[in-house]
Amino acid sequence: MTADHLIPVAALLDLEDKARHAARALVPLVAATFRAQFPTGAYLVLARSSDGELSFDSVRDADGGSVYEFPEAWWAVRLPHPLPDDLDSLWGAEKGRDLLVIRELLERIDHYGVLRFLPDQAMRPGEDTLEKTPVGIPLEPAQGATC
Repeated sequence: MTADHLIPVAALLDLEDKARHAARALVPLVAATFRAQFPTGAYLVLARSSDGELSFDSVRDADGGSVYEFPEAWWAVRLPHPLPDDLDSLWGAEKGRDLLVIRELLERIDHYGVLRFLPDQAMRPGEDTLEKTPVGIPLEPAQGATC
């Protein structure tokens, strides 16, 4: 047997690294989408179920105050305002106002381990002791950072 038709393990590692970079680069698109909807929000907060599935919890200000609370049946809600054309075009046919589409993208991003916990100052009492600490996506772009 010859190795002529085989590829090295490094090829997969390179692709995974590129996918992780792409996932990290898409977080600001999600952040900009929610910033356009909730301009006073500082964090999009996602809850993680015991099986690891993400769901929308709330949009909060920097101190953890409520800007918007998603209903329990969040999948039945569309984001309230049309997105600016330039932002909407980045979503393509996926339509960035559809929470199911956004959640699917977030699940794919989460697969690469780039989502972070909600900072302590934005947590509510008891959230820091939950089995699954809430995920927080900053809605304000970090200075000099992509995510």
